[in-house]
Amino acid sequence: MMQYNLVLVQSNVLKKIDKIKESSRQSNQLEELTARRICNVLKKIDKIKECSRQRKQLEELTARRVWYLKLLKELAMLWHHLENLKLEGKMVYCCVGSKPRRYIGEEEKNG
Repeated sequence: MMQYNLVLVQSNVLKKIDKIKESSRQSNQLEELTARRICNVLKKIDKIKECSRQRKQLEELTARRVWYLKLLKELAMLWHHLENLKLEGKMVYCCVGSKPRRYIGEEEKNG
């Protein structure tokens, strides 16, 4: 009877060991699956960030383009109607930061 109980205990211990191994395998599989899912989510987040950066750049370029188009329309209107342009006593600059073509009075210092 003692021998039978020992075999039964040994059998139960082996079953528990198998359950632990199976549980461990499932745990490892779950960890791998979780790691893969986390990697996929991080990749998607990176794609969304990149798309957001590209969208922001596109918006900036579009805004700049609209500004340039408005400027070109105004310059075209001035070019075709130079008789309406009065520069008496005004400062006229070629572009931002350049020396004036016509300078009257003191220049304001920004800073």
